[in-house]
Amino acid sequence: MSIIAIIQARNSSTRLPGKGLKKIEGKIVLEHAINIVKTAKNLDDIIVATTAKKEDLKIVKLCANLGISVFCGLEDDVLDRYYQIARLFKAEHIVRITSDCPLIDPKVIELYFNKNADYATNARPATFPDGLGTDIFSFEILSTAWKNAKLFSEREHVTPYIRGNPNIFKTANLKCRYNLYGKRWTLNELKILNLLI
Repeated sequence: MSIIAIIQARNSSTRLPGKGLKKIEGKIVLEHAINIVKTAKNLDDIIVATTAKKEDLKIVKLCANLGISVFCGLEDDVLDRYYQIARLFKAEHIVRITSDCPLIDPKVIELYFNKNADYATNARPATFPDGLGTDIFSFEILSTAWKNAKLFSEREHVTPYIRGNPNIFKTANLKCRYNLYGKRWTLNELKILNLLI
């Protein structure tokens, strides 16, 4: 059984450009994300999914220096990036992570296998702080989404097609004991970065 984590990262964010390459406590944010993901058990590999744009070459170089595999794909079709990576690495299960939300919750992975789900998350409904979002799905489900998602909104992100078809897929959601969704633990605004550096 092959389980890979894919961390999506790019420099063209509108709210905080270059956020993945900002520094917190002397380390680049993407490096923090990679190090946190490395602590998760049962992962066979970690791959960073970025774009083929010139401004994302810095991400490619960072990954090369860290010994992390990187894939450069279409900027506006993140679903395709995930599909191509999963296909190339022959992944059976894929954990989705964003570089500005590196605090993954391994209990989502446990829930996925315990419930024999096609897709598991901790964000449907969201009860954890914004920034702890973790998703896991099978390659079969990713492939179905890749083949059938037609809307731009279904391709610029990875899971909208899956989430929008609960009658097709067996889903599971990890719920927080307390509703903490109003809290923000995600790095997507300058004011949040300034609190951390």
